[in-house]
Amino acid sequence: MDVMMVTVFGQVKADADRFQLDLQSGSDIVLHFNPRYEGGSEYVVHNTYQNRNWGSEKHKNETPFPRGQMFVLQILITQESYKISTNGKPFSEYKHRMPFSSVDSICIGGTVELSLVAFQSLAVRERGKSI
Repeated sequence: MDVMMVTVFGQVKADADRFQLDLQSGSDIVLHFNPRYEGGSEYVVHNTYQNRNWGSEKHKNETPFPRGQMFVLQILITQESYKISTNGKPFSEYKHRMPFSSVDSICIGGTVELSLVAFQSLAVRERGKSI
């Protein structure tokens, strides 16, 4: 089984109101990962945009991205879901709503500065089985 890892090194700007990482398939957004800093609350929205419609939002009522600080965001893409970790700690999991195989681009925007975006294809084998 092959999996993929997306790794992003960056820094949330001190005046941040939001930023997003979108894995896209044409005009659809397969994964929308959107930390927000609004009205004194900090949270992260996960969603999918398909056929000109947003799905139901999945909220996590915290953000592991303090304003003004560096971060490492890793998205492990498995057959079932996106397993998202930040600074080496598990943060969330988002089940696929569209096939990852259709992803053709990544878009990162908002009040964030990037220093590295990396992609890795990983071969995973079950115990006792050879590749």
